[in-house]
Amino acid sequence: MSSDDWEKRIMTWWADHRGTSREQAMLEYLKLAQDLEMYGVNYFEIRNKKGTDLYLGVDALGLNIYEKSDKLSPKVGFPWSEIRNISFNDKKFVIKPIDKKANVSYFHF
Repeated sequence: MSSDDWEKRIMTWWADHRGTSREQAMLEYLKLAQDLEMYGVNYFEIRNKKGTDLYLGVDALGLNIYEKSDKLSPKVGFPWSEIRNISFNDKKFVIKPIDKKANVSYFHF
C-alpha cells in the first residue's frame, strides 16, 4: 500500500471516529490489543547453554522461551504452576520445575 493510500485510509478512519472521547478511544484500543498474541508479554534477550540467542517472554501465565525469529510461537513454556524456583545470579538465569525428575533449565543474559 502506498503512502497516499495509507493517508486516505487514516483520514477515513479519523472521520469515522470523530467525536469519540479520549477515554472511549483508549478503551476500544485496549479491546483490540488484548487479543493480540504478544499483548502483556515482556521480552528479554537470553542465550541457552549452546550460546543460541533466544528471547525469554514473561507474562501472566508463566515463562516462555522463543527463537529470535519468532516471538509468537514459544519453543518451550513454563507455566507458573509448574515452576518451583527461579534464580538469577550475575548473568545466569535458572528455572527449576516442581517435578524434581524434570530438567532444570539454564540461560544467560
